Amino acid sequence: MQRNRGPVRSLQAFTAKIIGGDKLVQRLDRAPLRSSAPVRLSPTDIWLREALVTGRRLRSSGQYQKKNLSSKYQAELSLNVVLNRLRNLRLTKGNEAYFTLLNRLQSNQIRWISKSGSYIAEQTPVELYRELSYMLRARASDSNHRADIICLAKFTLALVQKYAIILKTRASLTPDLVFWQNCVNVVARTGSVHYLQRILALADSDLPNSFAYIAFYLQTNQIPHLSSVLRAIRPAELHSLPQGLVLSSIDKFLCLGLDDDAEYALNILIKQDPLNDSTVFCLNHLAERCGALKIQLQLNKMLEIQETDVPVPWKTFQRDLTFKNYIELLAEARVQFFEERLPMDFLSTKLPSDPISVTQWCNLFQHTMPAENAHPSLKAFHFNTILTHVASHRSFNFVVLLWHRLIMEYGCTKAFTNSNKLANHNGKNGIHILLRAAGKSSAAKLAGYELFCYMKSSNYYNLTEQDYANLMLSTLHGGDLKTVYIYLRHYILEFGKERLTTSKDGDRTWNLGSPVETVIKKLRSMAGGAAEIDEVLRRVADWHVGHHSAVDVEISDKILKKIFGDLFMDHLSPKRILSSEGKWRKEKVNSEASPRHYSLLADWENVERVRLTLDYMQSQNI
Repeated sequence: MQRNRGPVRSLQAFTAKIIGGDKLVQRLDRAPLRSSAPVRLSPTDIWLREALVTGRRLRSSGQYQKKNLSSKYQAELSLNVVLNRLRNLRLTKGNEAYFTLLNRLQSNQIRWISKSGSYIAEQTPVELYRELSYMLRARASDSNHRADIICLAKFTLALVQKYAIILKTRASLTPDLVFWQNCVNVVARTGSVHYLQRILALADSDLPNSFAYIAFYLQTNQIPHLSSVLRAIRPAELHSLPQGLVLSSIDKFLCLGLDDDAEYALNILIKQDPLNDSTVFCLNHLAERCGALKIQLQLNKMLEIQETDVPVPWKTFQRDLTFKNYIELLAEARVQFFEERLPMDFLSTKLPSDPISVTQWCNLFQHTMPAENAHPSLKAFHFNTILTHVASHRSFNFVVLLWHRLIMEYGCTKAFTNSNKLANHNGKNGIHILLRAAGKSSAAKLAGYELFCYMKSSNYYNLTEQDYANLMLSTLHGGDLKTVYIYLRHYILEFGKERLTTSKDGDRTWNLGSPVETVIKKLRSMAGGAAEIDEVLRRVADWHVGHHSAVDVEISDKILKKIFGDLFMDHLSPKRILSSEGKWRKEKVNSEASPRHYSLLADWENVERVRLTLDYMQSQNI
């Protein structure tokens, strides 16, 4: 590299444009690396000193001194040290120092020493070209100003032209694909066909042109051309395409709903190399965001072939697929809903939100049912999805009627019971849906109790704290509030000990589950409810304090019967409800205690359907 006596036009002009214009050009330190004048060294002087293979740094009065060497010698710099410094400046956004250092390098006679200690030919080392291409690409990516991007593109073209000359003079060199890709990305940012053609004209015959066209069509959003180029790629060019560029193409296709083109681009990725976890994660994210279930199915098959245990999540929304389409695709993918936790709540958006009749729901259920030979988990998932959606929109009476017909007319007993085994939303499926609907109903005191008794008598179901909260809510209708205590007693028997904490000083604190605590707060706000429930909880806590030294001692039902006193109920029946409601009316309790009307007649109709359906299920021995 020869020392220039005049200004270095191309790089100097570029530096001025990027980092400060004429003022910066005037203050750039263009002194040689070695000078006889003792001055304070700039940061670039220090970095260059670190790269010197010969010579030493001197200290005098706290200042670095430049070593006086004869100008007839060339400075010998370690290429590895210079590259590390440039890389560090690039990664830390030290743009001004980066280009200042480049100017200093270009302004002096240098003999480059490789990492192995051998001399490099007189031309600028090709490694510097690659490093500079990274910086140019970073600057182009960060800039949105048209003038700056054009300036970067022009300088990049000049850089490629110089690099092409080096390749011609040094036949043993192989074209650097990374340098080529970085430069193409800079030129593609212009969106100019003129600049694209210029860089293609400078490209070595061994470099693939498809990369340049893909980057250009992505930048200019020419999607039909992008698809054509991808489909025309030769097998020999597959490994020259960066995964990031293909992923960007897939993203673009998916955003436009072009699933077939996205699938073709995915095949290119698969043919390149086995997908790593990072790429799979990125693809899953794209598929989830854009609703590309076909892409996810292809990923499932590919991962199954590779025997890779990588979970593939499922998408949240897709406009052009119906609920039936999804059920068919899930059957094709052989998804195991008993084992896989997949975010499939979005499927409720595929179901009607209009108030259609029970018969219409039954017809939709039959139309979308999985095939007879489908996996039991899919049948349970299908049943549970529809029942959950209906329960979120309609009354308890409507939900029970639909459930009754699906069990009795469509033989869905197994699908209903299996929904309790679904991996998603454990404790919220199947019969728990009915309890949740009962908690919102003004006619479910007896029907809720019927479901409660069925679950208590079965070894297959476990009542959750949310279940107890829903059952307690179902009793807060009408004038009588005492029916809530039948569930409070069972809740204390099942969860009381773990929800009551006692300090060494004997202080008692109830840490009730959030759902039950909410119900109790509601009960306290209702006339006549606060004093009784607080007294019951206090007496239960007192009993535990008196027995805190005993290991694994739990309060018995017999003791609770004494604590509850007149509030104790061992069962619910229409006769008891009529009696308690009649007693309340006679006492003329404030009507605020009944925020909503309770209908015993509607409740009894629900009881009959629930009882008939449960008896039928038990007769099926399932």
